[in-house]
Amino acid sequence: MDGAGRGRIPRTGAPRRSIFGGWRASSRPPSACVPEKNGYTGENRADSLEASPTVMDVFRRLKRYYWPFRRLWFASILCGVLMTLLGLVRPLLLQAIIDRVLVEGKYAELAWWSLAVIGVAVARGTFQYLRSYLGHLFGSDAVFELRNSLYRRLQSFSFGYYDKAKTGDLMARLAGDVEAFRMFLAFGFAHLLDFTLLFLLGLGVMLYLDWSL
Repeated sequence: MDGAGRGRIPRTGAPRRSIFGGWRASSRPPSACVPEKNGYTGENRADSLEASPTVMDVFRRLKRYYWPFRRLWFASILCGVLMTLLGLVRPLLLQAIIDRVLVEGKYAELAWWSLAVIGVAVARGTFQYLRSYLGHLFGSDAVFELRNSLYRRLQSFSFGYYDKAKTGDLMARLAGDVEAFRMFLAFGFAHLLDFTLLFLLGLGVMLYLDWSL
């Protein structure tokens, strides 16, 4: 190697894997950068997009990171369900206060109904706190080993990879994707379940009170 070329890393046309298991572009044409065994071609980008992994494929692949902490997840969901149920009880208590105390004039029951409303509010707030706490705990524990695995993957690459890759963009995408995954584990599914239960149970209560509505 002459003096001008000393220290340079030779460019090769072979594709390289990224930290997420995909294929990184090299100096070869796009059709040569994607393995033929996956059925991709650089000439037809639509085929490449159709063969991309789905969200469920990603969750199945990452299951070994979050499934060991499933008890925290189930406990968080249970607290969310109880919180939603108590949220539906409060309007019924207010209805009872109006009907029995204000309309029928049974003022002696006002103190008991008031204590019931306060108790439901305290219980609902407690379950809401537990759901948030357990959700945070589940998300943090689930992505802890995932972060370690990704950083070990980064450290396994050669110096030549970082000479060609944009290290700042790589780290920003890694941190952002992991944080998005953590937030979905901690709150995404729980909120979706809360909204679904609130709609279904609320509709059931309305039909029970007056089905003609």
